[in-house]
Formats: sequence, structure tokens, C-alpha cells
Amino acid sequence: MKLIGAFKQQLKEMGELKRVWLTTFNLNLGFVESHLLPAVLNMDPPRNRMDFEGFQAHLVEKDIDFRVFCDKRMLGADQYKRTAINVHCVSARALNSYHGFTDQTLFHPKLIFLESKNGEMVLGAGSANLTVGGWGRNQEVFTFQRVCSNDQYRQIQKFFDALAEPLELELRWRTRPRLAEGPDWQFVHSFDKRTFLEHLMAQDRITSLQIWSPYLAADVPNLLERLQEQSGNPDLKVALVADRLEGRYFRTPWSEALAACIETETLAFHKNPSPPDLLTEITHAKAWLCRAPQGSCLAIGSWNFTHAGTSSFEQRNIEAGIVLNFKRDADMLGARIDVTEADFASEQLLSDDRLDVPEELPFDLQVLYDWKRACFSVSGNWWVGKPRDGYWLKLPGVSEPIPLQWRTRRHEGMWLLIPIKQVTPDNEAMLADHSYGILLRKNSPAVFRGIIVESGQSFRRAQSFELLKDLLDSLLAGVDPNSDTNTVLRSCLRNGAGPDEDLTAPSTVIEQDALSYFRLFHAVEQYRERLRAASDTVQLELWVFGHPGCLQELAAKARQQINGSPPSVFNWFLAQEVNSLHQLAAGLYRKAGHRTAGDELWSTLQVPTPRLPKELQRKLAYVRRVQKECGYA
Repeated sequence: MKLIGAFKQQLKEMGELKRVWLTTFNLNLGFVESHLLPAVLNMDPPRNRMDFEGFQAHLVEKDIDFRVFCDKRMLGADQYKRTAINVHCVSARALNSYHGFTDQTLFHPKLIFLESKNGEMVLGAGSANLTVGGWGRNQEVFTFQRVCSNDQYRQIQKFFDALAEPLELELRWRTRPRLAEGPDWQFVHSFDKRTFLEHLMAQDRITSLQIWSPYLAADVPNLLERLQEQSGNPDLKVALVADRLEGRYFRTPWSEALAACIETETLAFHKNPSPPDLLTEITHAKAWLCRAPQGSCLAIGSWNFTHAGTSSFEQRNIEAGIVLNFKRDADMLGARIDVTEADFASEQLLSDDRLDVPEELPFDLQVLYDWKRACFSVSGNWWVGKPRDGYWLKLPGVSEPIPLQWRTRRHEGMWLLIPIKQVTPDNEAMLADHSYGILLRKNSPAVFRGIIVESGQSFRRAQSFELLKDLLDSLLAGVDPNSDTNTVLRSCLRNGAGPDEDLTAPSTVIEQDALSYFRLFHAVEQYRERLRAASDTVQLELWVFGHPGCLQELAAKARQQINGSPPSVFNWFLAQEVNSLHQLAAGLYRKAGHRTAGDELWSTLQVPTPRLPKELQRKLAYVRRVQKECGYA
């Protein structure tokens, strides 16, 4: 995987990373999480589920903004995501305010944008999708360039801001990046006013084009004519290096017009000057070399030799890449090929090879989950026809599907979803299942699965103590819960749900005597000190809801202990002690200017006081004296 090596070298030179943004047409989540994510974190490839959780913890610790943008239609429902990295599924129809974008438009760019915490930036562009084939099995082309000018930076901003708007993302940019002039290159994309061909053919007296492209226009003669018009040269020559179906057939039909173009030498086919390895699946590289007397322009990106692929005519795909300027002459052709009708694919071959883009639902949803507030937020747009009832939304950790309901009046040409807010305290299901389902009936199977965008990942509690005793022991030892060796993955992450998860081992039964009064009181006092020592509201919230062994987990384990055993004095004290921690934490939170009353999250910290043994139930005066002495309100 040469591209992996080049990617790692760029990461090494960047230093401490601030953001890693990737775009792709096809997406293999397993490849990203198993190969690219450990490269970004400078960690070994994963061996088990705990390693993936380690990746996620390091992303949060290092505060790296890692996100992937892909075509919504090309993310298969069978893909399993193991981390909380954000995957944004782009719907091209949501970008229809840009000229040439329709429901047939593909989101096709393959970019890597890296930024370090000291302001260094690198943009990578080429033909490789985020798949094993794109990075390891195909012949691709890719280039990395340092961002050295304000114009380059503005174009990067413009591209990602255009994606962010319909996705309701807030992207934070540097207001005054420290940039100096450097290498002569441009970032060219489909959201710019100037088209790709206008950028490429900005020179005078263009003589020829050399193009690498696996896919060719269905009407190559028409595309050649339009390229001649764009260049201002009716004698423009175009030379193609193209991948062949079954190693033999070019992906375009033979016609008399095509024969005429070849006969007049307007079009020529050439061998690959860099013969691919025998195991290469496809020469997927896309490069355009525009030649003129004063120099050459080389475009490396996602542009195929098709009408939509140039993103310059009536029907456009969303494309992007880097255009490099050379003062010298350049060449990227092998020997010329003498072609005949037999070298071109039949209609049947072309039909079999045609891209099968799945049909979309008539609406798009944005499903967000905030780990800090334990809250789902759902918005959406209906695009096709008039909204109709009958669609249901299934969210992980929410027992019943939620009906999707739409506004009765249009807003800017579309119907909006009536927003959905759903608080799900301690949503363990979200740890393993990062997707939502769309159902046609309330209890029917999902007809579509989408990726949930997650925020507040520092509150994503993937590890916990298996037993109440382990949690109390950790408090007594004063160990940092994030590095405590007694913590384990929570049960949903080791229940066999994913291909690399182990089945949950049966919990060990702990005798009541293992939990002594002294250990309970001392451990709770240690917890009080942690809460009082919290430096700010965020630290307090992490101790209450975020860290392994947090107050929310302690309360849950206390309720489990109480519900699973007969009335006892120890359980009564356990409930009282945990509730005293709740009162302390809530008081500190309110003192910082926040409210807890009516908050579903804070209500999960309450432990119902259990019944005392029968012999103590009538000694109310004694019980009240204990409550007063211990400070139990």
C-alpha cells in the first residue's frame, strides 16, 4: 500500500494534529478504522474490540477532529462501525442550489485535509476511495501539497462549508492563518464559480490534452467537441490512457463518429507507461495534462473523462482535485495503440459494468447524538412530492419506533421534519450501534440504515467496573478510573454483536460480606473529595456522568445491588450514601449557575431508599437519629 506509506509520512511531518478530514465516493468503514485511524494516532493496528475503544479514547484525549464525508447512497447497510468517528453522508440533491447538481449527481471527490495544532496544513487529492481497493489493489494517483497561500485556504474553506450547510455542521476555521507563498497549485472543486475545465484551460494556445481515466463518456465524440470549444482550439488533440474491461475493452461504445475522431487523430489511445502489477484490479487513476507552448497544467483528482465527471457542463458530479502548474513540457503517455471496433465494449458489457446507484428515500434525515446531554436530535427535509405519513424512525436505546411527521407548509422549496428530541440517559446501546433505521411500518424491518453523527465523545463511557466491589476498591486505592486495570468493556461491546466481539463472561457473584461498612463509607468520602476538587463544570460533569465508575454508574450498581438482595441495613446505608453524593454534586452544579431540577440525566443519580429489616422498621426514632448524625437529608 504505497498510499498508506505516503499518508504516514505526511502525518509524521505534521506534528500534533488538529483535524483529519477525508472525502470519498465509496466507503469501507472497516478499512478506515483498522488502517487509517491507527496511522493518525501512531498506534498499532487493532487486534480486538478494546483496541478500537483505545483509538476512540486517544482521539478524545488528543482532541483530533476526525471525520469522513461520503456519498449517502454508497454506504452499505451491512457496514459495522466500531468507533464514534463522525461519518457524514452527503446527499447531492441537498446541494441543488449549485448549477448542474441533480438527483443523478454523484459525490465523487477523494480528498485528505490535514491540519496541525500549530497551523500547518496539507491537502491531499487524487483518485483513491477510502477502500482496500483504493489504497491497496488499484493503480491510483494521489498528491499531497502544503497549503501555502490564502487563496488555497479559502478554496478549502469554501468546499467544506458547502458540504457543512445542509448537514447542519459547525466547522471552526482559523481566522488568520499564517501562510506564505509557496508551490504554484490550485485547489479546484465543483462549488467554485469557475469550472474544472476553465481552471485547466486558462492558458493560451492549448495544443493537446493527455488524460488518464478508467471511465469514458458514453458519447466520446461529443465530449471531444466540447473540449475543443472550451479550449478555443478546434484542432485540439486528446490522448487517452484508459483501463480496459476484462483487460481488453474500452468502456465506451464504438460508433462512426468515434471512428472519424480516431481517423483524424483528434483522439488517440495509448498504453499505460507504468504497467500495473499483475494483481492490480483496475487502473483507477484520473489525471489530466493540459499542454501549451508556455508550459503545462497537471490536474490530479477525481475527474473522469465523462461529461458529468468534468463537472463543467449541464449535468455535473461533485468533484475535486489539485491543479499543478509547470513551466516545462511534460508527458504521461505510453506507446500509441492502433484500435479497431473490436477494442470497444458491447452494450451488454457496458450495461453489466454500469454503476448501480441505490434509489433514495424521498427525504433526508440528520440524526445527531450528544453524549454529554444523552440526547438525540433529529431534523430532516422531504424532497420528492408531498410528504406522507407511514415512515418510522428506530433509534438505538429507544424501545419504540418514532413516527416521522412533517410540516404542512414548504420552506425554501422543501418540507421540513417536525424536530425530534429524545433524551436517553446512559444509552449503552449507542456504544455498539451507531446507526438509525427507517421503517415502513412500526414493527417492520428497516428499509434504510443511516449513520448517527456523535458529539461530546468525552462523555461516551465505554468502560465500567463489572462489580460494585471493584468500583469501591478503586475509590479506596485512589486510582485514576481511566487507567484502572479493573475496568472492562461494557456488556454491549462484548456480547457478540460485532464480528470481533467476545461473548460476555458470566458475572461473578459477590458475597454481601465482601462489602463492609468501613469500605463503603471510606470510598464515598473519597468520591466527595473528587467532586469538590473538580476544577470546572466540565470536570464535575465528567465525574458525575463520564468517567468509568462515575456517579451515574455507582448509582446504577447500587440499585442493582439493592434490587437483587433482601432488605438489609447495609443496603439502606448504600442508598443513603450514594444519594448524599447526588446532593453534593447537584449543589456544586447549581452553584456554578446550572439547573438540575427536571433534568432527566440528573434524575438517574437517585437511588430509592430500600426497606429496612423488619426488626428496625418500628424503631423510627433511632433511624431518624442515624439520618441526622450522618447528614442524610
